[in-house]
This record gives sequence, C-alpha cells and structure tokens, in this order.
Amino acid sequence: GSGSGRRAAPVTDGAIQLDITIVGAEHLPKTDVLGTIDSYVKFEEKLSGPPIGVVGGKGETSVKKNTYTPVWNEIFHFVIKNDTNPGNICLSVMDWNRMEAHELVGLVTIHEADILTLLEQDNGHEQQVVLPVILNGKAVAGNDNSDTQLVLKIKIIAGGGRVRAASIPKPPQKLAAAPPAVDNSAQVEVLKQEIKSLTDQLSETESRYDHDQASAQEKIRSLEAALAREKENNRVRRVGCQGMCC
Repeated sequence: GSGSGRRAAPVTDGAIQLDITIVGAEHLPKTDVLGTIDSYVKFEEKLSGPPIGVVGGKGETSVKKNTYTPVWNEIFHFVIKNDTNPGNICLSVMDWNRMEAHELVGLVTIHEADILTLLEQDNGHEQQVVLPVILNGKAVAGNDNSDTQLVLKIKIIAGGGRVRAASIPKPPQKLAAAPPAVDNSAQVEVLKQEIKSLTDQLSETESRYDHDQASAQEKIRSLEAALAREKENNRVRRVGCQGMCC
C-alpha cells in the first residue's frame, strides 16, 4: 500500500509498469450485526494473469471500519513482465472480522483488453475507472440496493504509447492480373442476326395485321352500304303500296 514503507519500483526493460490507486468503494453491503462493514481491498495474484506482482508491501489496503463508503487513496505499483499478454488484474473486496475469518464481499477485475487499450496512451497518463463488485457471477447489492462499486485510478509508468493493432497501416495488396481477353466477336454476330430476324418477323406481323384490319374495315363499310340500300328499297315499296291503296 501507500506510505513510506513502499519500495521504489525497479525499472524492468520491456515490462508494463502501472500505479493503481485504490480510491474508495461505494454502496457496500451491510455485513455486521451491530454496525455497517469493516472493509479492505487486496490484490489476488493467483487470479491475475501471470506473471504479475505488486512491488513492495503485502498487496492490500488498510481496513476502513464501520462505513459503506470507505476512502483509501492507497497506491500500489505493478510490474507485468509479459507485455504482449498482460492478463487480468483481480482484486478482492473483503469484510474484516476481529474474531472470525475475513469474508469475501466480491471480486473486481481489470480486464486484459482494458489494460491494452489504456496502454495506447503515453507514459504518465492517468485514468479513473469505476468497476462493479461481482460475487457468483452477479453484481453485489449494497446496503441501499445499488450495485457495489470500486473506484480506482490507473497510471501508466512504463509501457505506454502503444499503437492499436487495427490502426497499423497494412502494406498495399497486389492486384490480381486481369484474365486474358476472349474473342467473342462471332457470338456477338450471331446475336445480332437473331435480333434482326426477330425484328423482321415483328414487322411482318404488324404489316399483316394492318392489312387484315383494312380488309375488315372495307367489308364493314360494304355491308353498311348494302344495309342502307335495303332500307331505302323497303321505304320506297311502302310508299308505293300506300298510293295504290288510296
């Protein structure tokens, strides 16, 4: 933890070095019958991605007694030797007991992907994060039924300024050679002839239709004229018949 007893961090070539400040916790659950909760936080090296280590100290905060909102502001220095796959950093939020075994409130995980994203920033960059406290796969419910949270600050000491793999420009790809040209002029000529033949057939059909239509119209006119003459003859006969009868 923080304080004069913490050893200076050794400089390790190629290693990631982070200062992690345990700022505080919010919405802790009630665990004590006669009080609230006596809490502290410790780093779990067995659960974290190896190899990882807290430099100096025992890797846990002091105990804050009888409060749901403890404030620690204690700094821990981490050295992670595997700068390609740093793994997760795991912490346990604990309930301190004087006469009984200390009880686990829940676990907090700083995921490897988040560490690598953070390391895209330059050395000296510091970022505050608020992480959920999880127990048996579920968020721990606090005394006020809100989710219990741990507040941290993470500062890059060494290993920052990385370029995200997706942003690294890729070498230009060679274009595949175009396939050799194919002489399809003969096929094109055949298609042209087929189109011309169909066009001629359509034209002939239209001409025949026009001729048939003209013939039909001529027959209709001839029949209408014959009908008119017949009507006229009938009228004349009726008039003559009336004259003779008179």
